[in-house]
Amino acid sequence: MFSEDGSGLMPARRLLLIGLVAGFALFVSFAVYVYQGELKTQLWKPALDAALEKVNLRRISNQSNSSTTQDVSPHPMPFNVTDPLSGYVNVLDDRGPLKLHCNVCAMVSSSGQVLNHEAGTEIDKADCVIRMNDAPVTGFEKHVGTRTTIRVASHTSFQLVNKKKADLLVKNKGLTFVAWGPDKSMTRDGKGRIFNGLSKLAKELKDDVDMYMLTPQRMAYADKVFENETGKPRQSSGSFLSTGWFTMILATEMCDQIKVYGMISDEYCKKYPQDETRYHYYTSPGNGHECDLYKRHENGRKNVHRFITEKTVFSRWATFHNVSFHFPSWH
Repeated sequence: MFSEDGSGLMPARRLLLIGLVAGFALFVSFAVYVYQGELKTQLWKPALDAALEKVNLRRISNQSNSSTTQDVSPHPMPFNVTDPLSGYVNVLDDRGPLKLHCNVCAMVSSSGQVLNHEAGTEIDKADCVIRMNDAPVTGFEKHVGTRTTIRVASHTSFQLVNKKKADLLVKNKGLTFVAWGPDKSMTRDGKGRIFNGLSKLAKELKDDVDMYMLTPQRMAYADKVFENETGKPRQSSGSFLSTGWFTMILATEMCDQIKVYGMISDEYCKKYPQDETRYHYYTSPGNGHECDLYKRHENGRKNVHRFITEKTVFSRWATFHNVSFHFPSWH
């Protein structure tokens, strides 16, 4: 292995050995590099995947936006996806929140339009019949039916309902009563005037009627839905929400199919400018015409109901919640 002159390894063999050592060192370095690279990739993989996912989602979104402008999101946006009726709480502390589901709901308008048709028999066929505020049944059965499953009332109408409780509430065993109102009227601290009245009535009728109210979160949600659908904040636009607004939201959460009776569309008053249908079917004709009231409120600057705007929104919701409008038809 040594050279003939004793100077060490022979030149050729020495070069070969040096090459082998260098090659081995290079191989080890490369293996370490690869291992570290793989390790780093594994450590950063979650962040990398997340970033790529965002890019991919953005790309899909851009493709969707470029191919169509149709809004496919649900209307209204749900208050709670897993528990749609959360936020409707019982007036009595020892009773649970609202739990009610109906296959077919008949939502009966308080408009004088219901008097133009005898839809009572058809309305009574629905699984659940929904009425609003102090709209009566007695004396109008052939037009509005005889059954009432749910009655939704505003804080301003509660006293009227209370005065007619024998006919509107007690007469309907098992009735579900839902009241809505601002926080100051519905607070449970003894200062809420409407809540105090509801509580007293609930204790009196607890064997016949289940009474519920909207939580402050539910009330805020109703405002937010109005803003989302119209682009205008409710308060700063000078708008009051109607009982119809709260009732339609409840119906979309509770019913598989909604049949609305006696409600006019947003275009009705334009098509029939001379229409003199009364605002409520149970008030005297001299108490005002529906279209006159709708126009006055729609054009008002503050403290008004946007009835026509609400009807435009309802028309949009109809495609998402199997809503149809009868007597008059909206189509």
